[in-house]
Amino acid sequence: MNDFQRMAATTALKDMFENSNHFNVCVVDKLLKLTGCIPDKKDYQALSLLHCVSWVDMEPELRQMVQLKTMQMFDTPGFNLEAIENVFKKGHLRLNG
Repeated sequence: MNDFQRMAATTALKDMFENSNHFNVCVVDKLLKLTGCIPDKKDYQALSLLHCVSWVDMEPELRQMVQLKTMQMFDTPGFNLEAIENVFKKGHLRLNG
């Protein structure tokens, strides 16, 4: 991926986890296409079940797992997740409706 693609992907993930009220699997789908990453089939199916589910409707443990599983899908050479990892470390996931 070039710098533009990497920045767009990182910004999209960061926006979903920081600013959105819900999980959006469409963002994940578009990023999988862009990056060429191949996700674990069962994990992807589980994430798909959570499409448009509000963060506040998820148990804290599930929210954490959604973040982790999403991150794991893009843990591949050439895709810098540092900005997203920092969001998770700082606990910036928006939890209010």
